[in-house]
Amino acid sequence: MNNGNKSSILTVAAKHFADKGFVAASVKEIVTEAGVNISAVAYHFGSKEGLFTAVFVKKIEPLRQLAIKLMQSNKTCTEKIRELFQIYAVYFLCTEPSLRVIYADMLSGHFRLPKEATMMVEWRNKIFIDTFKRGIKNGELRKCDLETAAWCFFGMLMPYILYEPIGGAGGKLKPYPREFVNRIINSALDIYFNGIAGKSPKSGKDR
Repeated sequence: MNNGNKSSILTVAAKHFADKGFVAASVKEIVTEAGVNISAVAYHFGSKEGLFTAVFVKKIEPLRQLAIKLMQSNKTCTEKIRELFQIYAVYFLCTEPSLRVIYADMLSGHFRLPKEATMMVEWRNKIFIDTFKRGIKNGELRKCDLETAAWCFFGMLMPYILYEPIGGAGGKLKPYPREFVNRIINSALDIYFNGIAGKSPKSGKDR
């Protein structure tokens, strides 16, 4: 079976999973629209779960490439961390809102979280931690528990990613308005880097 069939199935499946979620999406409807035999899904992806995972990999790869390009830049560690958050926020909330449905379905218990998803999360946390370590070494950032710092950092986005799909929003999810996403980015980064405790301008102590 040729790769054209595989590409067609992925394209159609991505639309069905985004519109209906994992459970409601029908493999029969996907292959009918893609113009292939149902056996093509088993041949290329193994199962419905395998097809769903392949859609996730296809959707997430451009985000990974953006993060790689950022990490290879000459920006400071602090700039890289800030822009990493911006990249993730814009990609999930504006560019690829279907990933919000995919993530929600992966976490809902319909099937075991695929290794491709856990590997992506581990890779994401690693590039954050490695960058943070360099920031500590050169004096940009202070020492802290880096594992916790990574989970808290990306965790600031999770309510915006998961609330609508888990809350039962009907139909295909729309991108958030860019103005709204920019507010999320600026507010979250301000809280993350500057905290919320009030400081006395003279003593530096909490009010």
